[in-house]
Amino acid sequence: MKLLQLNADDKQGALQLKGTYANDTHYDHVVDDDTVVLTPDGEVLAVLVAGVISARARRKAYKHLRSIYGMPSNRATAVYRGSSLPRIRKRDGSLSRTRQVPHSILDLLERKGVRADVLGYLDTTPRIRKCRLSAWSLNKPEVLRGVMPFVHEVDDVFRSWIPDRYAAQLAVVHQVPGWHLHGTAFTTITVNKNFRTAFHTDKGDLKAGFSCLATLGKFSGGLLVIPRYRVAFKIRPGSVLMMDAHEFHGNTQIAGERISCVLCCRERIAKCGGGEA
Repeated sequence: MKLLQLNADDKQGALQLKGTYANDTHYDHVVDDDTVVLTPDGEVLAVLVAGVISARARRKAYKHLRSIYGMPSNRATAVYRGSSLPRIRKRDGSLSRTRQVPHSILDLLERKGVRADVLGYLDTTPRIRKCRLSAWSLNKPEVLRGVMPFVHEVDDVFRSWIPDRYAAQLAVVHQVPGWHLHGTAFTTITVNKNFRTAFHTDKGDLKAGFSCLATLGKFSGGLLVIPRYRVAFKIRPGSVLMMDAHEFHGNTQIAGERISCVLCCRERIAKCGGGEA
């Protein structure tokens, strides 16, 4: 395991890139094998562990996840800067506060093969005031069941390499045994297919925890770039990246078929209570 302590730290510059695409001017380092990456202050920013997810678990997960059919309609910043319009909610034409990506942009993304959806459990939002199982999980329960061996292997990596962050997540999910992915420190999986995300942060994830990223498919490109610290990560199938997803991050251009899985614990899931979903 290598150790890389970064020198750059441009928080304001990263903020100015919000909603734009990553390119090779935004990073100085590419991390592609076993590495612990530290900020200039010595905090763990990310850990990449290569080749740790079994081929069997990957094949089974890929079989189910390639059927993803959702679209990133509520992820305007990740789509691109300015890709957001208010939803029309009332007959009088007044606009709600909730915003969405316009259908014209979603149609363009769909033609490019982009898909995005969520498996697992969701906490409350201003628009939906109840905890719930995601629609994809409800409509296609076999998909969630089918990816669980893959999820358990990612969970094992997380527990082994960042035990303090893992313990923080586990303490939260233990408060709500009916609202997490059984036997893991995760509540939710965000799945993206060929989705080149613009620079964004992952809102609503547990601040004391870490997000875990893994990929499936055959592709090139798709580096995950954290511009504040000028570092990029090559997440090959079989590898796991554990990172602070509250830092701005985005992807370089993707060629081929890239399915990414982001596993996390939702910040407000503990407020869901101990009942079953």
